[in-house]
Formats: sequence, C-alpha cells, structure tokens
Amino acid sequence: MLGHDAVAQALVDHGVDTVFGVLGDGNLFIGENLQRQHGVNLVGATHEANAVCMAEGWAKATGRLGVATVTHGPGLTNTITALVEGVKNETPMLLVAGDTPIENEQHLQNLDQHALVVATGAGFQPVRNVETIAEDISTAVRRAHAERRPVVVNVPLNIE
Repeated sequence: MLGHDAVAQALVDHGVDTVFGVLGDGNLFIGENLQRQHGVNLVGATHEANAVCMAEGWAKATGRLGVATVTHGPGLTNTITALVEGVKNETPMLLVAGDTPIENEQHLQNLDQHALVVATGAGFQPVRNVETIAEDISTAVRRAHAERRPVVVNVPLNIE
C-alpha cells in the first residue's frame, strides 16, 4: 500500500467522511484518494486558513473530529492564525499537512514544520514511515480528543 492510500484508509477507519482543504503537491494524492477511493466529501477552500476554520466550525457544529488538509511550506504557514484559534477554542481536529522529503533540506518549500506548529500550541504528530501510518494517525486522533486541540499530522512527500 502506498503512503497516501494508507493515510486515506486510516482517516476513513476513524470515521472521517468530510475533509476541508487546499490541495498542493504535498497533499494532492491524499486528497484525491480520500475522494475517489473512499467517497469522502472533500470541500475545497480558497485559502489554507479558511480550510482550518471550516474544519473547526464543522467540528463545533457536529461534535465530531474536524479534519483539514494543506500542502507543505507556505501551505502550512498560511494556517497559523486558524490553528491558534483552534487551540484557544479547545477544538479537537486534525490538520493533515504534507511536508518536503525528509532527505531534501534544500527543497524550496522546506521549513521546520515541527517548530512552527508547536509555537501555535497545536500538537504535532509526524508520520514516521509507511508502515506506521495507521498507528501515527490513530495516535493523532487520540491526542486531538484527549488534549482538546488541533493536532497536525505531518506527512513527508517521500512517504505520501
């Protein structure tokens, strides 16, 4: 199973049927798989912050885990204010964020996504490798509920 297949399957296994997002090269295959293979309602947003705010509003309205997805680098930096809002509102949600390949520190969109996310007060859950995707996403879901805050699931391109 490819990484993006495993990410989509793990989300669906946790009852995810609606995801808000802006697709880019770091999360395109995840979004496509969620929608085409699993019938997940993928709601497009005009800006990454909007996607996170939509996921938060949906979580508040339904009482379920809100889920958003964005690409790496600037896609993630655009979510900062919305993530802080989610932290302050104690909203359990996931933000599935692509990341640059682990071994390519010179990638144009590379930045320390862990430090960025932690500075917002949100949780950070790295996907370690393809074999641990289901476990990593399960951990992120548990953390989002237990810690009552957004948790960013970080998926490097070479794993997706």
